[in-house]
Amino acid sequence: MKKLYVFAAAVLALCTFASCDKTPEGPNTPNGKAEITVAKDALVAYFPMEDATEYISKLTPKDQGTGSEANFVEGRTGKCYQGTKGSYLVYDLPADSKIKEMKAFTLSFWLNGPEVTEAPVPMYFQVSSDDLFWGCMSVSVDRTAVGDGYLTLKNCFRYNENGAFWKTYADEYEKCWTAARWIHVVYSYDAVKSEFHAFANGAEVTPEGAVACTDWTATETTPAGNLNWSTATGLNIGAWLPKLVNGATDEWMGDLENVKLDEMRLYNRGLSAEEVAELYRAEIANINE
Repeated sequence: MKKLYVFAAAVLALCTFASCDKTPEGPNTPNGKAEITVAKDALVAYFPMEDATEYISKLTPKDQGTGSEANFVEGRTGKCYQGTKGSYLVYDLPADSKIKEMKAFTLSFWLNGPEVTEAPVPMYFQVSSDDLFWGCMSVSVDRTAVGDGYLTLKNCFRYNENGAFWKTYADEYEKCWTAARWIHVVYSYDAVKSEFHAFANGAEVTPEGAVACTDWTATETTPAGNLNWSTATGLNIGAWLPKLVNGATDEWMGDLENVKLDEMRLYNRGLSAEEVAELYRAEIANINE
């Protein structure tokens, strides 16, 4: 019986030592939340917004303007990036970046931004190039009537061998982008079908299910085809590069002041509607309580 007591005491001591020696840890992710694995193989850029680091290529910004660690505040999932006057995140792409080779794309992010009823207007995200205004792809916002309560987002991107330009405004789905509250935004381009899609909170909101993209430099019916982002030079969150690089003084070019961005992902293919819905469910499972 004495041996049994000694053995039990030894086991208890070992368990106590083990429990004190190892502190329970959450998932090994930047925000401590469950890893989102939807289309993980296609993910070419990821900004968890816990800090200024891009986590796929481990990029750090070459310029943050007036920004600092203080711009990273409580967000939708862990922390988010909250813009202030003069703040932005500008990154250089390495010469061998996979983004330069992209033929299609999906961009997803959480957005919480105030109504934009007059100039100036912010730039949310850009794959930058020698075209300082619109780059290879940009998401910005246009002005909306006072009290409408939504954001007139606009997206544009380059395609085909000549780098011809195609862009879309929010069109018939602009009222899906509610202002002053968190909304999950997804834009995608399917190069095989030459189709542009928009999703709000996991649901497709594109008019008639898709926007057909045609090459207006050829004929009005020629499919747009592959992206041409070979001239991509960087990633830009919040800056109007004509101001930053060339000193433009246009008053309509604004800052990300009071705009919050979180969990920004760039994929090198157009995600399906099913994948976008799955991505949204995974995002919702990780939101702050």
